[in-house]
Amino acid sequence: MTTQTIKHGTQEWHDARKGKITGSTAAAILAPGQTGVRGTPLTEWRRITQELAGLDLELGAPPEADDAADDGGDALADILAWGSESERFHAELLRKQGWQVDLNQDLRVDADRPWLAGTPDGTVRADGQRSVLEMKAPVHNFSVWRDEAPMGARVQAAIYMHLLDLDSAVVSALLPPRPRWHLVVRNDEWEAWALDKLDRFRHDHVL
Repeated sequence: MTTQTIKHGTQEWHDARKGKITGSTAAAILAPGQTGVRGTPLTEWRRITQELAGLDLELGAPPEADDAADDGGDALADILAWGSESERFHAELLRKQGWQVDLNQDLRVDADRPWLAGTPDGTVRADGQRSVLEMKAPVHNFSVWRDEAPMGARVQAAIYMHLLDLDSAVVSALLPPRPRWHLVVRNDEWEAWALDKLDRFRHDHVL
């Protein structure tokens, strides 16, 4: 499986993300209502079709006409900013535990499904094995990380394993006093089911 790589933060990176199903949004289609999943197939259909039409998701108008976000949007933006701003600190804590961390947030686009893409946080090595790295900085519901990563994070990791063609992923949550991480192992049967479901969602609803 081959992918196209687009440099993180470039205009091409921002443009290429529009109208795509991504690692962070696929769970809304594959596992709506489960732990750590934001959105539903309907909200994903709305986002994708409006982005493809060049419309703003909330207002139904061109993005430049959006003068202010609502309070809910501001709160979500703050949470996402906290996660983004804490990544280097998070990575350093993982390195102190012996992980070899390589941060790389370039966009990976599936060559066979150019509407499927993702921006992993990077990769990590331990005992010679290279795995996808996905870092989270939750601001509530810490208890859901006790036994395993929430479903939303596991689906995201699975999409990234597909895009990077790796057999495992480390999903790490920035919880005091040190990150709590969980290993997610690639499951070929689940991946085939997920890709088929995303194919059908794209064909039956977006197209």
